[in-house]
This record gives sequence, C-alpha cells and structure tokens, in this order.
Amino acid sequence: MNGPDGDGRSREPDWEAVRNFHKAILDALRHREQDIVRFVVILVSALGGFVWLIQQQSPYRLQAVVVGSYGVLLALTVGALYALSLGYNYRSLTFQIARLEEKLRLQKLVLAAWPGGATSAEETIASIERRCRWGVIPWCTPPEIIKWFWFAFLASILLVTVMGYVGSQDSATNDQSQEVPVVRAGQKHQVTQYPLVGAMAAARKALPWMGGACIVLAALAPIHFGRKMLRLCREQRLREQNQRADQKIGLQEERT
Repeated sequence: MNGPDGDGRSREPDWEAVRNFHKAILDALRHREQDIVRFVVILVSALGGFVWLIQQQSPYRLQAVVVGSYGVLLALTVGALYALSLGYNYRSLTFQIARLEEKLRLQKLVLAAWPGGATSAEETIASIERRCRWGVIPWCTPPEIIKWFWFAFLASILLVTVMGYVGSQDSATNDQSQEVPVVRAGQKHQVTQYPLVGAMAAARKALPWMGGACIVLAALAPIHFGRKMLRLCREQRLREQNQRADQKIGLQEERT
C-alpha cells in the first residue's frame, strides 16, 4: 500500500490534508494580523499615557512621573518579550509545517523556498542552525513586521527612560517645595509642587539603570528563544536518526 511511509512511489496527494494545510497557513497569517493590532495598542497606550502624565501639573507631578516611568518601562519590556515569543512561535510553526509538508509529499504544491529555502527536514534544521550569531550564539528574532515592532519597543524604552529622567528633574535637587505657574481656563494659577525626597529621589537616580536593564533584557532575549529553537531542531534530528536506525535494524532482521 502506497503512502508517506510506504514503498516511496509517487501517488496523488491527500487533498483533505492539503486543505487542512492551507487552513493552518491562513490561520497563522490571521493570527499575525491580530498580533500587530495588539502591538499598536500597547505602544500607543504606553507612550500616549506617558506623554499625558509628563504634561500634567499637580503637587505630586514629579513623583507621578517617576512611578509612571517605571510602569511604562515594564509594559514596553513585556511588549518586546511578547514580540520575541511570537517570533519563536512563528519559527516553530513553520518548522512543523515543513515537517508535515515532507511527510505528506506536498513540496510540489508550495513555494520551493518554504520555509527559508529549505526543502527537506535536514535542510530546515540546517537553516535554523545557521541563524546562530557568529556561528556560536543561538538567535531567534521575529519575522518581518513583528521585528519592526520589536525595534520600536526597544527605541520606546530608551525614549521613556530619557524623558522620565529629564522630566522629573525640575526639583530633584531642591529640598523645598516651589510654586509652579499653571494656566487653567485662561487664568494663571500657582500650584505647589513638592520635590523628590527620600525613596522617590533614589528611585529617580535608579531610573537610567532600570531603563538600561530593560533594554539589555529585551535585546538579548533572542538568545533564549534561539536556544529553545535549536534544542527543538536537534531533538527532532535525533528522533529521526533513531527512527532510521530502527528501520534499518528491522530490515536486516527481515532479511535474516
């Protein structure tokens, strides 16, 4: 009986499998579109809220800017890691699709370069291993538009760090409260603004370190996902090698 595990002769494709394969691709593309919307919401909400916070004039504006900076940095870092996680899911999905394509002998029905120029399981594994930086460091970044959102998160972290530090320095070195002129409803008012003292002053000094740590974490996280992807590929290669060895032993036993 012919089949993916049969005598190796060509046969008509399983069209039900082809339809499922096509549906999986469409679902993956649809999910990517939804993820892009989520990235836009995270970026616009975080940056828009931060700009609004800096422009506010209240007695505790400086304290609010410091606390808000930490909160926005956390949200942007989570967004960057989320983009990398989606990138890993996308890479692993294409790897699994390539394996399905090979097993069902669907290579002739898809682009020859799907995915990444690989046309067999071994080539797919080799193409992923070539993603290692300098041939040593595993590296897995998101594809296409999602990668640009990852870059946008990194740039936004740097921007918020600088704006938060500069925007909270008005009275950072002044131990006394000060009157700040504020225009409301066309009339000028004086608002008492309290300085940063104690824990708040220390938190402001630590803000650049916090921003730097977030950038380093988000920038080096592809190493973590690269290790996971490389481990997945090598486990698959070992599993296939063991299967081939078992089949070879089985054929030898049948002949004897």
